[in-house]
Amino acid sequence: MQRRFMQRKKDQILRVKQQVQRLEREFELLQAKKQLKTENDALKEGIDRIIRDHYTPLTTADWDDLLRKNLLEFEASSCEKNYASTEAVVLGWSHRRKSDVAKGTTRFVMTKRFAHLNAHDFHKTTYDKLCKPETHPKLFHPAVTIRMQNLQEINKDGVVLHRCIFNPQTAAANPRGEPAKQGRAVFAEAGPAPSSPASRALHFPGSVVVAFSLFVPLFDVATLLWKLCEMESTSALPPTADLPASWTPTDQRIMEHLLLDQSDVEEHYDAAHQDARNSPRTVELNRAEDKPKPKQSTTKRTVSPAKADDSNKAKRVEEDRRARHREVQRRFMQRKKAEVERTKTLAQTLEKKYRYLEISAEEKSLKVENRGLQGRVDAAASSVPRVPHVDPVQLLMQNQMELVKEFYEPITPHVLASVQYNAQQEYELSRHDDTFKTSGASVMGWSDFRKMEESSVKFVLSKGFPNVRALHLMNFTWDTLSNPATYSCFFSPAFPIKVQVLQVVNRDALVIHRVLFNPHTQSSSNSLELLWRVRLGEEYVIFDTALQHNAVQQCLGASYKWTQMTTSLGFAPLDVNRDSGCILRHGGWIRTSITNVKFWFTEMFFMALRFESTMVAPVFALPSEE
Repeated sequence: MQRRFMQRKKDQILRVKQQVQRLEREFELLQAKKQLKTENDALKEGIDRIIRDHYTPLTTADWDDLLRKNLLEFEASSCEKNYASTEAVVLGWSHRRKSDVAKGTTRFVMTKRFAHLNAHDFHKTTYDKLCKPETHPKLFHPAVTIRMQNLQEINKDGVVLHRCIFNPQTAAANPRGEPAKQGRAVFAEAGPAPSSPASRALHFPGSVVVAFSLFVPLFDVATLLWKLCEMESTSALPPTADLPASWTPTDQRIMEHLLLDQSDVEEHYDAAHQDARNSPRTVELNRAEDKPKPKQSTTKRTVSPAKADDSNKAKRVEEDRRARHREVQRRFMQRKKAEVERTKTLAQTLEKKYRYLEISAEEKSLKVENRGLQGRVDAAASSVPRVPHVDPVQLLMQNQMELVKEFYEPITPHVLASVQYNAQQEYELSRHDDTFKTSGASVMGWSDFRKMEESSVKFVLSKGFPNVRALHLMNFTWDTLSNPATYSCFFSPAFPIKVQVLQVVNRDALVIHRVLFNPHTQSSSNSLELLWRVRLGEEYVIFDTALQHNAVQQCLGASYKWTQMTTSLGFAPLDVNRDSGCILRHGGWIRTSITNVKFWFTEMFFMALRFESTMVAPVFALPSEE
């Protein structure tokens, strides 16, 4: 039963220690995270500010040269052949690539067709989004951290952006400043290519072909495919369904006349024809068209003037009728569009009102539920008695004292006599030992002597008090040390200490247990000590020596740290004949290795000062007039 009780106490102490350590680690981790976040934000702001301050704006000549080089590179890659392809289509995207091992570069082109989209509008929407720094993080993988800032707006078709990417796989940032310009992603009206049957089979009138082409060193195609899908998903253009299989170009033109303004259609076709004429691929065709045509035959069939006038009049009437009809259709479509817009606006307004009503109703129900829960919590808190806060260190020390008191085995007279004889013999030998060393300094009247051996350290601190009698000071010290409540005044306030009397042998000897917690090592040390007083010649001595091989030490095991130390307080008269004054010698020896001897000696000196302030007089008190 005692073994089980001891095990439960050990487990309880271990749990308390683990909980204290866990809370300390969590607090340190939280502080480190906060500091790291603050430093990271400051570093980001500093990098952006340095980039802005040291950036040299591009001149018009630099911009023209850069644009010309990129256009030449794009045209060269477009006309280049021998591209390899896996013939795979991923989410509608097909790709071709060409690697140059000698240069360590890869050329690739990724293409996808979008039906019912206008290339000019799609091009403008994408360029406007790419010019905004807040849009770029949506185009990259969520695990990659990216930060953008606008450095220079060259003109309406070009800006300079600074981009900084942090790759978690390489744990490095890749800062890059690049000008954004129209033409990096190519948007063109899809048209049938005479030399490509596949293009004719995939062509829909009015669709858009997106060809994303770059020239980069060994680029990851899978990452680029992710970027293209993100750009497609974040586009402001609405998704459209596939066209019917029987859809013809005539159907497409009819729907454009019905759904679009005539001016928009004409501008659309004019822009398309202008782009086609300005394309480098049509230069040869334009040159062929500019050649002079052969003269036609001057022989013409004569037409009657009356019939020509009637024909011209009929054509003008037909054109006027068609113009009025188109105007009616245009006004009708404008009214329909306005009505649709009003309906959409009304639907959005009603949806917002409905959501507001839902949120208001939910807020009211949550407030009622919150008041009910708060009432239940208050009622439960009032019914449960308050538990006072218990310091984990004090709880640990109290549990150790209870265990020691439970398993302590009283010492026998034979053990008492043996311990007293050995301590007194060691004390007499140290008094007559001439190998002690001293620093020669006197600090507040205290002189020091010390000796270090292989397995022990000895010390003696002495001071004379002319206005105190040796016997009186010894009795007062014994009464103070016999009271466990007075021990805390001899130790540093940073070290919590608890003392209990386990056995009173006689009026001059008793056994005490002392437990001390060291906040620097986060561990406690126990000491089972025999305290007795004796007169040796003209000197009164109080010994405090640690007991060994007691049953309590064997029961508690190696988890408890026991201090093996002996101290002595010697009180001898200054003048033996007059029995006046007192020489106090505070000495001792410890029988275990000490790692920090300087700290240990300093603590012993402070204990001597605290003893003087408590037993004799305050150290900084004014001297007596006598």
